[in-house]
Amino acid sequence: MSILRGLNALERFEGGVAKLYARLSEAHAQDPEAASLFYKLSLDEKNHASLIQYQRRLIKQNPDLFEALEFDVAAIEMATVYVEGILARRELPGLRDAVALAAGIEGGAAETHFRAALLQAAPEMSRLMRGLGDSDRLHADTLQAFGIRRGFLPPATAAGEARR
Repeated sequence: MSILRGLNALERFEGGVAKLYARLSEAHAQDPEAASLFYKLSLDEKNHASLIQYQRRLIKQNPDLFEALEFDVAAIEMATVYVEGILARRELPGLRDAVALAAGIEGGAAETHFRAALLQAAPEMSRLMRGLGDSDRLHADTLQAFGIRRGFLPPATAAGEARR
């Protein structure tokens, strides 16, 4: 698998998540705090996709710097299909379920493992991959805090989940 194919898969995932969060923002427009939360998340995810796109352009200009990579994109592609399936629905989840869905995406194993495999295969990309991971952790923390404020999660459960 080439690094470009891997980055394409990751960019597609990030772009899909950005679209999902934008739709969730619109779907929960009657709740300004929720709409703002999802809108900000959508902007971050859109920026992630743009960063990955920029990295792809750099690699295309210097293809000899990156050897063929051996890693599996199946998990990130499955996560993308999952996100696209939610986007295809006529109705999106209610707020409680939307927060849980977003928290699951941000803490999802597929993207985390994919970034780790990509990082191992191409250490030159460590800054980008670590930045994306840090942003996902911040998103998860933000969603967790929102869930606690809204009473979706009891503080003890949320604190225990965050430590895992």
